Order: sequence, then C-alpha cells, then structure tokens
Amino acid sequence: MRLSRRAFISSASAFTILAYLGVPNAQAHMSIASEPEDRKLIASVVRAMFPHDRFPEGPYLRTADAVIKKALGSPASALELKSGLIALKQVGFDKMSGSEALAHVKSMEGSPLFSLVHGTTVTGLYTDSEVHQLLGYEGSSFEQGGYIKRGFDDLNWLPEPRIEEHPELAKFLGAGPKSYAVAAN
Repeated sequence: MRLSRRAFISSASAFTILAYLGVPNAQAHMSIASEPEDRKLIASVVRAMFPHDRFPEGPYLRTADAVIKKALGSPASALELKSGLIALKQVGFDKMSGSEALAHVKSMEGSPLFSLVHGTTVTGLYTDSEVHQLLGYEGSSFEQGGYIKRGFDDLNWLPEPRIEEHPELAKFLGAGPKSYAVAAN
C-alpha cells in the first residue's frame, strides 16, 4: 500500500492536533487533591483507619501527601482518588464523629479508594520519624552497632535469678566418673 503525500500530511496534522490536545488531558489529573481541604480530608480518613490519640496531625498529613503522590502516579488512581474525595465530601466525612467515620470507612472496604489509602498508610504512617519517636522505636539496630551493646541484656524489669543447686544434683556433679559408673551397676 502506497501512502500519498496528501494522506501523509492530513494524517500528520491530525496526529499533531490530537497530541497537542491530549497533553492537557493527560496532565489533568495533576490538579487532583491539590486543595488543602482535600489533604485534610485524606488525613482524616487515615486517622479513622489508624486512630492513635498520641499522634499529632503531622504524621497523618504526611501520610495523606504520600497517598496523593501515589495516586498521581497513574491516571486511573488519580481518578479514583478524585471520585473518592467527591463522595467523602458529599457525605460530610469531615464533620462525622469518630464512630461515624469508622463506620463509613468500614463501608468503603474493598473499594479502590480504600485500597489506595490503606496500602499507602500501612507503609507510610509507621515509617514516619515522628511516629518512631512517639512509639520509642530507635530504628534499625544494624546502623547503630547491633543489639549487643544497646540493650540486649538489660533485663532490669525481671528480678535477679536465684540460682541454687538441687542437693542430689550437687552430689551427682561432685562425684567423679568412676563413682557414677559404680552407682549405675
């Protein structure tokens, strides 16, 4: 099949126009969850999934940022996040009490939004350095020389062991091998 000059020019023009128009559409998902209230709404979903009274708002907001970043990695995830945010706003999730928010999050189980937020939170929230400090986690032992010199044997929460030998065991251990052999016969 031979391509005429006219067909080539019209095809190239159509491709150029479609490519130009497709760029804004391909990048349209970049503005999803860009409002501060969207970030706070995602953070409130994260807090409903993983409630900790001792955790301040910072770790939850950073986890919300991680959720948004992960969603922006693919247009499908971005659209799922956008539709999920719209649905959360419609039901007034940000005004729900803790028990109502938990019930709503449980009703979301299995949805793409739940999977996105839950999967990102499990790895994001508990790797936050502020959360490590709050929980008393000192980090990996390898970089700090291992556990031998960092609390391996600090059993100060247990009483000192009381070591007493049983009299028959002491008698047995005090006896030489020959006396044991004679006693066995």
